[in-house]
Amino acid sequence: MALVLLGIVLVLLKLIGLGPFGGFAWPWVLAPFVAAVVWWKLADATGLTRRRIERRIERKVASRRRRQLAWLGLRQRGEPDA
Repeated sequence: MALVLLGIVLVLLKLIGLGPFGGFAWPWVLAPFVAAVVWWKLADATGLTRRRIERRIERKVASRRRRQLAWLGLRQRGEPDA
């Protein structure tokens, strides 16, 4: 996401012609978009995206389980007595 935002900023600066960015060649301005596509393909191919999604789901399930056990007045295993 950071690469896409950088690309948008560079394109805007190039179009406005602000500072040294107006003199950049278009391939340099568009390079962050290419890098973002390469990163997304690499992350998908290595399973990084899938692992992040699974981790997020596991955290949600654990949080929901803790809330429900607390609501029922039960404590989880390994939790100290209050």
